[in-house]
Amino acid sequence: MIRFDKLGRVQTIFVTVGTQCSFPRLINAMNDWAKDHPSVRVFAQTADASAEWSHIEHVAFLPPEEFRQRFAEADLVVGHAGIGTILSALEIGKPIVVVPRKASLTEHRNEHQDATAKRFSNCPAVRVVRDTSQLHGELVNLLGTRESSALSIPTASRLAERIRGVIESRLSGRPAKVLAVASGGGHWVQLCRLLKVLDHSRLICATTVLGDASLVAADQVYRIHDGNRWNKWGLLRSAADVGAIVARTRPDVVLTTGAAPGYFALRAGKCIGARTIWLDSIANADVLSMAGRKAGKYADLWLTQWPELATPQGPHYAGSVLPVFDMKSQDHQKMPRPALEML
Repeated sequence: MIRFDKLGRVQTIFVTVGTQCSFPRLINAMNDWAKDHPSVRVFAQTADASAEWSHIEHVAFLPPEEFRQRFAEADLVVGHAGIGTILSALEIGKPIVVVPRKASLTEHRNEHQDATAKRFSNCPAVRVVRDTSQLHGELVNLLGTRESSALSIPTASRLAERIRGVIESRLSGRPAKVLAVASGGGHWVQLCRLLKVLDHSRLICATTVLGDASLVAADQVYRIHDGNRWNKWGLLRSAADVGAIVARTRPDVVLTTGAAPGYFALRAGKCIGARTIWLDSIANADVLSMAGRKAGKYADLWLTQWPELATPQGPHYAGSVLPVFDMKSQDHQKMPRPALEML
């Protein structure tokens, strides 16, 4: 029997593992769950074009528009602990079950997803499940409760004001030209949220092919290659792309949330005398990213989104693109003021 919600719609779960690598432990667990719960439709974005699962609908990748639509229409989202996935769920009030990848199981290069999951374990409507055997109960409970946790976005914040101050100090008499650069995924989602609050009139963006250009209102969005230290050829192509964009656009300010393309943008921006701003990803909850550590010497404003990582020499803390939840209480209204700082 098909399971319907109170409005008579078939209940659906959308599963996403991001775009960087597959996550068979999670997809296998969801396939087993779907076998036992045929009344709920499960659709998964798997990042794996070669594997087959018999009890769920699945594709390796989705166009950004279809991804957003399936994400918004699902009754529940299940995903890895990617900050882009978590942020997207929180902004639209979508309950989400997060299963962090484990580097010990060769699911990721490091354990930063576990650190991210710990930070959000007390966040309303974010359920962290480390053992996939616990998925079954969580899914049934959340499908029944229809929790919501949409985050409001105030018109101003200490973080936005700090960044706006650097931008506006660059020139007098006319708005500064800002080049905003980020990799796709969580880096891009964070940057787009920041740009909405900044609402700057002379804005040019650059992101990888995985970044959803429709998330930001900009004069132009350039596409660039991505890379990392495991993909040296990709790094070279990314550096070349970013260097060409900086030379062509001649920005007054370069703003980035990382990763490698943002680092290259800071380096190139410094070469032409631009002011440079680095905001390390909120996903880096325990330690700065490698690019974030290297960016310090090239950034006029060097920021972390976690107060525990700030030092007098930098990086500095001026707020976050998300509320910093107090781990001792879920009532954020009772938190000390710095913990409430958000966009």
